[in-house]
Amino acid sequence: MRTRVVLATVGLLLPVAAYGRAGGGSHYSAPSHSSYSAPSHSSYSAPSHSSYSAPSRPSYSPPSHSSYSPPPSPIYIPSGPTYGHVPTPYSPGSSHGGLICLLVLLVIVIVVVVVAIPSVTSQTRTQAAIEEATGPRGRDLQTILDEIRAQDPAFEPVAFLQKVRATFSTVQESWFIRRLDSARAFMSDGVLRRFMTQQRLMQVEGVRNAVADMKILDARILDVAVTPFFHVLDVATAAAARPLAGPWALHDAQARAKAKGRPAERFTEVWTFARRPGAVTKAGFSLAEGKCPNCGAPFPGGPTAQCEFCQAIVNSGHHDWVLCEITQAEEHRLARPVSDYAEMLAKDAEFNPYAVEDRASLVFWKLCAARAASDIAGLAAVGAPQYRAEAGQKIEQTQQRGQRLSYHEAAVGAVELIHLGLGVSDEGGESVDQAHVRVNWSANQAVVGINERGKPAAVTSSRATVLTLSRPAEAQTPPGRGLATARCGNCGAAPTHDDADRCESCGVDLGAGRSDWVLTAETPFEAWQASAFASAPAGGHVDAPSFAYPSERRRLLHTMAAMAMADGQVSGKERNLLLACADRWHLPRREVESMLDRTAEVDLDLPARGSPASEAFLEGLVAMAMADGRIDRSEDRMLRTVAGHLAVPAARLQGMINEARSIPL
Repeated sequence: MRTRVVLATVGLLLPVAAYGRAGGGSHYSAPSHSSYSAPSHSSYSAPSHSSYSAPSRPSYSPPSHSSYSPPPSPIYIPSGPTYGHVPTPYSPGSSHGGLICLLVLLVIVIVVVVVAIPSVTSQTRTQAAIEEATGPRGRDLQTILDEIRAQDPAFEPVAFLQKVRATFSTVQESWFIRRLDSARAFMSDGVLRRFMTQQRLMQVEGVRNAVADMKILDARILDVAVTPFFHVLDVATAAAARPLAGPWALHDAQARAKAKGRPAERFTEVWTFARRPGAVTKAGFSLAEGKCPNCGAPFPGGPTAQCEFCQAIVNSGHHDWVLCEITQAEEHRLARPVSDYAEMLAKDAEFNPYAVEDRASLVFWKLCAARAASDIAGLAAVGAPQYRAEAGQKIEQTQQRGQRLSYHEAAVGAVELIHLGLGVSDEGGESVDQAHVRVNWSANQAVVGINERGKPAAVTSSRATVLTLSRPAEAQTPPGRGLATARCGNCGAAPTHDDADRCESCGVDLGAGRSDWVLTAETPFEAWQASAFASAPAGGHVDAPSFAYPSERRRLLHTMAAMAMADGQVSGKERNLLLACADRWHLPRREVESMLDRTAEVDLDLPARGSPASEAFLEGLVAMAMADGRIDRSEDRMLRTVAGHLAVPAARLQGMINEARSIPL
């Protein structure tokens, strides 16, 4: 059964100029202001009365986290103008000339209104649908927090938020000084990999992040999930800082001094913390206090995140709260049901959706690093042999042309497990389980000369990629592994270097995928969606993409602009249609103009003409157009223009429109 797609947004999508905070979050394409406006003080109330209002989650609700999310992007909270009385600049008095002028003006106004009403009304309907979909969803968080207290009587939200503030400061400072060991224990392996890869990419391009006067303005619990795998707390963190992008060679003191001359900017991110059920708060046993959360021994940190006294893996989530996701505020969403989830849990009691998403994040960033360096060695532990061979061939072909792939301002908005496939036959006929994880990301990505550095493409484009992770059908999740997803799936040993293809402790072939999830495919979302729908069993379904999030609308707009530029020419009508789409979808017009000016330099995966992926893309546009319950003339022209670019027959498009109209709002 296909689901009805609704639209939601929280404002205009504006390019962001902030560069300095952890993970480079300023790079992610995001709106200039969010539906969540953080106050300057914590909104957490005393236990007797909660003031939270947040969406409800199902019994399993994996967070839609970004594990680039590296650099989550800032959500600005500007103080808007005061609307109301507008002073009258001119009073015509009682003269006949003034009266005639008034009459003429009245006629002009009537004509303009009559002509403009249809398009304005249509645009208003679309924007009203957007605002309605972002309306508040109530929920009593106190009741769910009480569930955590039932298992951990010493848990106190206020004390937890104090630890969040301390973690936030530690992570930001370690990011600035470009030494992550001091914050290693606070982060899952996926988040750490995001930070490491971000800094590696910046080093390749000769750029560093800097920040001055970082201040936390607010931290409040936004949502809570109690699952069999983890207790999960989403914390909205509002902060202000002076960010700067400078040369990589700039020393810390110099970078800080230069950043102090920048204007302060506010941003909001959702930091997700997870801890296994059964773990309890122990006074004095806290990473924030420099102690092992399991045995209380001094814990100075270190690359392995393992206590030298009790051997506990402190970033696994089994002993203390661990940062497992940084999500753009506009990307924070409810999890959707995942196919075959109950069946997977029945055969693998330790299966953990959060850990799978963390593993996918780790894989994604390793993939980015490999492409930027034109070297697949870093994929040895996370990529299947066949995948590595194909990726290596593509890199070699690019190198033979004297080129490489350049990443600037790479950032992830969300990482989400969207589909499970059990007992699937792979190319060799072996029965495997598959986890399909969608990554929403953006990057200033371009194909450049192999020795070129620091030359970004004209625009930062939004993308959606589905990573397919596979493992043998009989494989089991290692007990106690939690969020330590970079460790050997066979013996649990920590890797000593990125390029290792075998575990130095037990000798297992890491890339073979016998004991852990490895990457077997990466697919643009529409191509994956078309394939998934085609292979879905009778009565099954694959969720349609959600356009309730700004990154989806931006991605569609960028792809449409790239299609229009495919033949090297864009007509005035096409340009106007794209500008109209930007207006309707709450996107700035410069998103269109910059893409049309320089699309040829941007490396985008466009749906092949006449392919199932092109139909899936067009279905998404139809759903977008139907957000307000109808398709007007302008939207109809847009759909038919795109159908022409994609070589989708008019009759097929009409069938999509008819189907969309038959789905109740």
